[in-house]
Amino acid sequence: MTTIFIVLCTGSCTQIPKGTEQEDSTSAAEKKPTNVTLFMEVNEDYSCPFLFIWNGAEYILENDIYSVARSQSREYTDYLFIQNKMAPQNNHYTFRILERENEESNTDVIGLIIIDHDSDVKVGTDSNGNIHSYKYLMPPVSAHDENGTDVLSLVRSEDELNWHAEHNRSIVLDFSSIDISAGAKLVLRADGFEGDLIGGKTEQIPALLIQTFESGEWVTRHKFFPKDLWATGVFDIQEHLKESKQVRLVSISCHYGKYHFVDMVALDNTPDNFEAITINPEAAILNGDKSVLKALLSSDNEYVFTEKGDYIDITFPCPHQDRSERSFVLISEGYYRAAGNTFYIYTKNENGWELRYDFEPLNYQMDTLTDVDLSKYLPDVDGEYKIKIEHLVQPGVQQSAEGNLDFIYLLVEDDILVPSSAFNNEGFNILEQILEDDDVYWLATEQTAIVHFENN
Repeated sequence: MTTIFIVLCTGSCTQIPKGTEQEDSTSAAEKKPTNVTLFMEVNEDYSCPFLFIWNGAEYILENDIYSVARSQSREYTDYLFIQNKMAPQNNHYTFRILERENEESNTDVIGLIIIDHDSDVKVGTDSNGNIHSYKYLMPPVSAHDENGTDVLSLVRSEDELNWHAEHNRSIVLDFSSIDISAGAKLVLRADGFEGDLIGGKTEQIPALLIQTFESGEWVTRHKFFPKDLWATGVFDIQEHLKESKQVRLVSISCHYGKYHFVDMVALDNTPDNFEAITINPEAAILNGDKSVLKALLSSDNEYVFTEKGDYIDITFPCPHQDRSERSFVLISEGYYRAAGNTFYIYTKNENGWELRYDFEPLNYQMDTLTDVDLSKYLPDVDGEYKIKIEHLVQPGVQQSAEGNLDFIYLLVEDDILVPSSAFNNEGFNILEQILEDDDVYWLATEQTAIVHFENN
């Protein structure tokens, strides 16, 4: 019997011999690699729990607490001067500590310093909780950075001009024209953790070091720990200005691409004039229904654990006010860490991009080399080696995580495939930022990028 095959073609076509399709399909399957692994090095920068205060009508954001305690080894006692106006509620002062969606915190102590003072003076605290008042802010005679550049206009007053305090940068301020016989308190206003994670990590705790001369050498007298938002510190340096009335500020950052804004540095020479008491909370309720007061009364490593939007409402008694003005410093001790997934990896199939893997970098600001098995998904439906990488921060969470990608590549069997093109969701070419292990990062925060790979 003779079998006749009829092939109908529209336009030009080539007759495929019987059995060829089966053979080609088998050949393609045999050619498909069995081991395709994605490698990528990423890190993240996090902030800490935020404090909200009651202003008489609602809770409003004040600032972050224990802002540089990014692991248990960095736990410390933080003293936050409250800058917004508070109002008592039922003869009590109330605060709310709100946890970020992508973080976990352990709080050991909460307390409150209440400061009564006259209306013509202001008050503040140093980083150890020592309260001071100030009345006249006198700028330095001069201010120069380590290169001799005049920066006085940037720091002489509270305005929109700021000195960008990058890591290991410094300025020397001269207060030689001020009589300090009655007092000398340095008042410093700064905003921390600006900039991007470009370059390496310093492995140091962020701070502004306040130094004076002793035997011809600069000696650190105080440390100002920057906050996520603007904050002011007041530091008594009278006894440290005997040899010279020069003061040096040295900036320490967590990362070479990060810096602090220093808006104003001034000196007050009036004696302290205030009354202060420290009180414990009267109530502390976790998520509206659980009392955690006992755990917050003393530094005993009995922590209140919060995660993923948990909140603690804390109530303090309102004592009699003896002077015209009242100010507050919140005391907090604790530490925090990141939690939750923020990086997402997709490959393409017949229905579009599909999520294959998600993760969160292991340690704060420590590079994490992640490997992902994509053998089932690459090459993709288009026959290409490409992925979509996405970084997500929970909606409504301010600066919860800042993601960064240093380099990325595919290992296909024993061959390394490096990126050949990479564009983010705004159409910008990010290829040079992710090609090499060079600590030059793509700032991935809330961004998406599509990356194609080819042989090196």
